[in-house]
This record gives sequence, C-alpha cells and structure tokens, in this order.
Amino acid sequence: MECPQVIALVGLLACSGGTVHEDLVVPGDVSADVVVFDVPQIGDDLVWSGDVFWVVSEAAGVLENSNGEVVDLGYPGRGHKLWMDSGALHIGVSGVGVFGDQGELLQAAPEVRVFAGADGLWVGATKEEVFASDGRQWSVPDPRRLATDGERVVVLTCDNQDCEVWEMTDSSPVVLGIADSGGDLAVWNNRVWWGLPGLDVEGEAGAAVSEDGERVEGSPGDHLGRSIGGGFVGGVTNWELVPRRLRILSIESDRSYAIDRHPGAGSVALSASESAVLIASPGWGGNGGAVFVVEQ
Repeated sequence: MECPQVIALVGLLACSGGTVHEDLVVPGDVSADVVVFDVPQIGDDLVWSGDVFWVVSEAAGVLENSNGEVVDLGYPGRGHKLWMDSGALHIGVSGVGVFGDQGELLQAAPEVRVFAGADGLWVGATKEEVFASDGRQWSVPDPRRLATDGERVVVLTCDNQDCEVWEMTDSSPVVLGIADSGGDLAVWNNRVWWGLPGLDVEGEAGAAVSEDGERVEGSPGDHLGRSIGGGFVGGVTNWELVPRRLRILSIESDRSYAIDRHPGAGSVALSASESAVLIASPGWGGNGGAVFVVEQ
C-alpha cells in the first residue's frame, strides 16, 4: 500500500477571518499537516506513538500509521480501541481481545465489548462487568464506555436512558456525575471528562463537563461532547453554520478549531503529542479519511 499523502499547510490568519465563532479553520487558518489516507472511512480512533501516529478504520478493520505501515486484523465493524503501553501499540477489538502492532493476539477476551487502555493497564467491559488487566474486577450494569490513564478507571454506565459516570475504586464505585449515552469519556491530566452532546435534541449545543464541575459549552448545533481526546472536545458537523463545519474546543484554553469538509453525522477522533493536536476525520473531503496534525 502506498504511503499516505502529506500536505503542508501554512497559516493564513492575516487573510482569513474564520467562522462567526472566531474558530481557527483547519485546513486554512493554522499551520498543519494534512495526512490523507485511501483506506475507506479511516479515522475512527487514533493514537500518537513516538514520532508517528496510528489510525484505524472500523469499516475495513485496518490500521495504518503516518509512515504507511499497515496492520490488517481482519475484524471489520467489530469496534477497535487504540492505546500505547510502554511505547508499544495495543489494539482492543470488541468480541475478540487485545492485539499488538504486528497483529499478534496478546490476550483473548471474546466476552469483552468495550476496551480502554494506557501505560501499564487495560480494562474491558462485558454486559455486566468491568475488569482490569491487573486482576481487579467490578460489577457494573450495562457499561457503555471506559477510560483510564493507567491508574484511574472510569465507566459510563446506563440504566435504560439514565446514564452516570462511575469511578471504580477498591471499595464501592464513586458516582462522578450524570452522563449522556452518546457522549465520550476520557481522563486528561488526572481529571475525568465526559460529553453531553444531546444527539436526540435537534440543534443542541452540547457540552463537556469535568468531575470538579468545569464545563465547556458548544454553540447551537454543535452537539459538543461526541468525542474527547488530547485535551480537546469535538462535536458533529454543525448544519447551522455557513459553511457547515465541525467544531473542536480546548478544555484547557480558549483555543477552538473548525473542520471543513467533514462528511456525515459522525464525529472526529482526537489525540495529542507534546507539540500538536491530532484530528482524524473519516471520509474527509471524499477521501478514505485524513488526519490533521495541528501545531500548538
């Protein structure tokens, strides 16, 4: 397979006004690399790995990195989650198990439907249980999402449409707050964040909230909170903006980005390196997908 195409884009702030929200449009308003892929709908999840990043296509069951290396696990549509552990890529595949970056099966876990991981730890959820690779396990009703930073373990759990975020402890779970089944979940700088996109309400602004009450609000139509990663929170394509764009807001500053040509009703995947934020857009601009590496 050919290496992904990299397009260097130089900032043009003096000539481009951005959106009515003062967003920095990507590509266009900021210095960024755009890495375009041919794999169909690639960009469902991504992770930074040293000097390269990996990105996955659920539709194809294929991973590719920014150097053009490919891992074909052969499980399209199963659900893939990426994380780094001691510098090595790990891939959790729902209903199968945990794989390494050569496609080797590291741990079979056919009962697991949701994965998350970080250095030194991965966690998996069945229909009624969450368990960790260090041997801990907890009874949790209908766990929908997981997140860990390698130490803390948090779960989005739902009783029909009523959802909460729980932190798993050695005693009983700690309820951190009310959640949204369509929102993402993350641990960033030792703080738990979750999304409230309100996908069932037309024109909803959406938000991301933290365990200590901090809140990042979207604008009408953003459905902010659909994705969280790398210190940023994303929504879906906002049909109330002209032109239509998908907005991405920092959870630590007033920085905000807007993605042109993001197709469909899905969101983006977000990650970060020490100097850049990475934004993956499946199907961007009619391509298989693209990753924007935006210098911070």
